[in-house]
Amino acid sequence: MKKNIFLLLAITVISLTSYAQSTKLDRLIANYENQDYVMAVAHRAVHDKYPENSVEAINEAIRIGVDIVEIDVRETKDGKLIIMHDSSIDRSTNGTGLVKDLEWKDLKNLRLKIDDSITDQKILTLAEVFQFTKGKIFLDLDFKSLSERGAKTAFKLIEKYQVEKEVIFYLYDYTKAPKIHAINPNVKIMPRAYSAEDVENILKYDYITVIQVDDRFYKDSLLKKAFDKGMRVWVNALGDYDDMETIEKYSGFEKCFDKKYINVIQTDHPQQLLDYLNMKGYRN
Repeated sequence: MKKNIFLLLAITVISLTSYAQSTKLDRLIANYENQDYVMAVAHRAVHDKYPENSVEAINEAIRIGVDIVEIDVRETKDGKLIIMHDSSIDRSTNGTGLVKDLEWKDLKNLRLKIDDSITDQKILTLAEVFQFTKGKIFLDLDFKSLSERGAKTAFKLIEKYQVEKEVIFYLYDYTKAPKIHAINPNVKIMPRAYSAEDVENILKYDYITVIQVDDRFYKDSLLKKAFDKGMRVWVNALGDYDDMETIEKYSGFEKCFDKKYINVIQTDHPQQLLDYLNMKGYRN
C-alpha cells in the first residue's frame, strides 16, 4: 500500500512539473509569435554575478524572466559540444589550451572563473544545458567554428531532448540556412545580416522567423519588409549601447528604439533591460 502511495506521489510530481514546463513554453512561444512583444536576450546568460555560460548564470536568467539566453557552443577534439565562448579556455577556466585540441576528459573537471576568481561551476555540455532549461527559456545557440560533425551532433541532441521549439540556431553565414533547415525544419534559424543586400536575400527564405541586423545599415523601410513577413528583428546592445547603460540608465536602450521594427535586444545588462521594457510597456 505504501509503495502505491509513493508511486502515485512520484507520478503526480512528475506530471505537475511537466505541466508547468509546458505552460511556460506555451507562453514563450506565444510571446515569440507576438511581434509587439519585445524579447530580452541575456548575452552569455547573467554573467555580472556568475561565470559566463554557467548553470548559475543561466538559471539566473530564467529566474529574472529573460526570454532568450545566448550560449556559445564549441566542439572538442573528440566531438563533444561544450559551452565556451573563447577558442582558448585560459580566460574563463582554471585550465589552459585550445578547445579544439582538448578532449572532454581534459575539461570536465575544470572550474569556471568570474574575473580572476575560481568558482565551483564546471564547464557545461550542450546536452546538460538542454536537460535543465527544457521548457523554461529559449536558447540562442551561437556556434563557434561550426563543423559538419558538430552540426549533426547538435541536431541529434536537439531531437533527443525534444527541444526543437525552444532553440534558435544562429548562423554567421545566411547561405548555409537551406542546408541547416533541411536537417530539421522545426528548428528556428537566425541568420546574421551584414548589409542591406543580405537582408533582401534572407527575406527570400520563407522559413526564417528572426534576423539579426546591425546599426550601420538599418533602415525602417528595409526592416519593415521583415516585420511584415512576420519576422523578428534582433539587434545587439552589446558594445556602445551597453556602455551607455553603465553611464546613464536606459540611455542605451532608448537609442535601440530609434529603430522602429526592433523587437529582440541582446544585452550584457538583462535585468536593466527587463526593467526598461516593462516600464515602457513593451512586454504586454
